[in-house]
Amino acid sequence: MERKKLSILVEGGVLLGIAEALNYFVLLTMPYGGAITLAPLSIIIFAMRRGVKQGVFLGILYGILHFVLTTKFSFHPLSIVLDYIVPGAALGLVALGKHNLGFLLATLVRFVSNFLSGVLVFASYAGDSNPIIYSLIYNFTYVIPEMLIIFVLVILLKKFMPIFSRQ
Repeated sequence: MERKKLSILVEGGVLLGIAEALNYFVLLTMPYGGAITLAPLSIIIFAMRRGVKQGVFLGILYGILHFVLTTKFSFHPLSIVLDYIVPGAALGLVALGKHNLGFLLATLVRFVSNFLSGVLVFASYAGDSNPIIYSLIYNFTYVIPEMLIIFVLVILLKKFMPIFSRQ
């Protein structure tokens, strides 16, 4: 039993490090925070292998690490929770359900969390525009494409690699 716990701990640590390294390979950077990267892929792989509980936990650690190591546009407590911790935790939800329902739920939770942060914390960035519409469009332009890219990669990886077998 101890060996299995150690194995999970090591796997989580390695994949957490890979996630943070992947944050430096940016496909698109938004002007006020947010980017399309492949970083969530390693957290998703861990969740699919180890389950929701461990996936959510590693996602929370990823969110905290990502906040500590990246450029900040706000130190507001709501921003820390809604832009880093909740979206990170949401990645662990991919292990829920069958037929990619967990992936849809993870994407929705990430999007709603970032959207709420945009409305509640970053409303001033909207200028004369409606903050709700501004946040909706702003977050849609990077959260949804990032998750779609990762979804396609997960499908390809599942087909060609056995890394997704639940341990």
